[in-house]
Amino acid sequence: VVFIGLMLATRMMQRVLSDRVLPQTQLEPGIQHSVVAGFGYVGIVIAAALGITVLGVDLSNLAIIAGALSVGIGFGLQNIVNNFVSGLILLAERPFKVGDWIEAGPHMGLVKKISVRATEIETFQRQTIILPNSDLINQAVGNRTHRNHLGRVDIPVGVSYSSDPAEVRDILLRLAGEHRLVLRNPPPVVYFAAFGASSLDFELRVYMADVFDILTVETDLRMAIH
Repeated sequence: VVFIGLMLATRMMQRVLSDRVLPQTQLEPGIQHSVVAGFGYVGIVIAAALGITVLGVDLSNLAIIAGALSVGIGFGLQNIVNNFVSGLILLAERPFKVGDWIEAGPHMGLVKKISVRATEIETFQRQTIILPNSDLINQAVGNRTHRNHLGRVDIPVGVSYSSDPAEVRDILLRLAGEHRLVLRNPPPVVYFAAFGASSLDFELRVYMADVFDILTVETDLRMAIH
């Protein structure tokens, strides 16, 4: 009863923090999620400890028993424990937070939830992917919105060998400068990339303030160039 009561109280406090208290602060949504999740973990530990104490079990004796069983249980639950500890590390170090655009292996999408065992991301095809936390700790993870939302678009352009390279450069820079979402600093850049088999290959590189505008900028610039 004590355990259930404390767990209900913890859930209630988490709801109050999430819905009323934290939205009034200046904390980022990702930090708010980490605070709520951390509060839940602490509540579980306290509820379990007090529940066992009320049963009259001596925690020192319980520690001895747990130590004896830890080897066998450890082999059976090592993946679960690994994911749990990895989840705590993710919440503490915050290499990414809820709402970030990340790439983990073949998966790319927005972080929707960081839980005890796994992290939930939603791809841009609206598919939900559940990734074990240990995988996100032990492999390289790209985060396009870690420090800011600045993004870059690279647009390859092939033109005829009869084209004037200087004129091609000037046209690309003019079109980039006319787009409302393209930043002036860093400025757009045009590279003469290669002499292709049947074309002179250029590459236009532009920066935007919000990486989520990448498809809009790519489409608009390609249509303007064409």
